[in-house]
Amino acid sequence: MFTTGYELTTGLTNLLILLVSLIGVFKIKNNKPWRLFYIFMSIDSTLSFIVHSFKISIQLNIVLWILLLIFFIMTLNSFLVVFFKLKPIYIILLTILLIGILILEVILDFNYIFTFDIFVFLTILLCLIKLIKNNYKNKTYYYLAFILSFISAVVAILNFELLVLNYNGISHIFIALTLLLFLIGIKKNSLE
Repeated sequence: MFTTGYELTTGLTNLLILLVSLIGVFKIKNNKPWRLFYIFMSIDSTLSFIVHSFKISIQLNIVLWILLLIFFIMTLNSFLVVFFKLKPIYIILLTILLIGILILEVILDFNYIFTFDIFVFLTILLCLIKLIKNNYKNKTYYYLAFILSFISAVVAILNFELLVLNYNGISHIFIALTLLLFLIGIKKNSLE
């Protein structure tokens, strides 16, 4: 029923992300874009927990991975909505656009993983640039969150391992801390 080894620890670290995301969902009341971001993170981490923690059929696994990809893209797009103050409908429009590009690349046999990685990197970079230009008080929490997100990416790229955690589990811990720092920044800045 349960997976073992790194798969299970990766699943369990997704529970940590889920916990922090749910705190964000329930603590943020008046800021719809940030709340949507934490809702999407909650969905992402729940799906990822299931995929990594349970032995399930190949067909269900594929469906869950597709849903996970869609909600992960929506999470990143909600991040753009937050920092660029776009209307939430852009989450759906940008998601459809990126999924269309990825499907086209699969059909044409291009490296869609590279495109997805570039999208993730550009999203984070654009949001960081926007943060630098904005006049938020107490930007420190946001800057620390971005630093941790970059550390998470480096850990994942380098396939780093520590004790019972592989790069996924370690990067998930950094992601949970990143989410916590963003939440503190939101509360400190009264951006809610």
